[in-house]
Amino acid sequence: MFTGLVETVGKIKSVKQTADTWLIDISAPEIASELKKGDSVSVSGACLTVTDFDLAGFRAEMMEETKQRTKLGSLKSGDLVNLERAMSAGSRFDGHIVSGHVDGVGRVAKIENSGRTKKVFFAANADIISGIVSKGSVAVDGVSLTVIGVSDNEFSVGLIPETLAQTSLSALVQGSAVNLETDIIGKYVAKFLEKRFGQDSLEKPKENITWQKLADSGWL
Repeated sequence: MFTGLVETVGKIKSVKQTADTWLIDISAPEIASELKKGDSVSVSGACLTVTDFDLAGFRAEMMEETKQRTKLGSLKSGDLVNLERAMSAGSRFDGHIVSGHVDGVGRVAKIENSGRTKKVFFAANADIISGIVSKGSVAVDGVSLTVIGVSDNEFSVGLIPETLAQTSLSALVQGSAVNLETDIIGKYVAKFLEKRFGQDSLEKPKENITWQKLADSGWL
């Protein structure tokens, strides 16, 4: 589990295909000395397992599913990635619960600059947008952010100077691809409602969910 609070920004050294996996070498001297084989690291929001390391960085493997669902397969040498090691049981919890299981890729639709801050609009598929709520949490390239607003095909977040200074989000331009993970608590609630009320989709909740049904189920 992760929190969405980036520890450091790493740099891609190489992305190589093997027979059945992809190998990613990342320069990350700030955290490399504290890693060990088998550690989980969030790489721009995608949970990867450390397979090798030295004092300058580490190597991780990803399967075809990760390549297809995230933007990691399109990374090249020199690209920046947000890095966060998995949260330990005794750690102080900030940010929000981030699993490192990316839902899909979105793209920057528009950026509004306001002094030292930015408001960024991201376009995404409907199945991702359906899991995002205004003032809720979303992980963008592994960064925990609060949603400002959401419409049928996009959502917006605000980037403060600290976020811009400490993460790779400062490099975003219109059209940039980002890994997106919606709030895991919302996913469980949605799954419960689908099972409880026999819905094929949450796109038409009014057909099956009523205030009375919610009350009878103990939600109210």
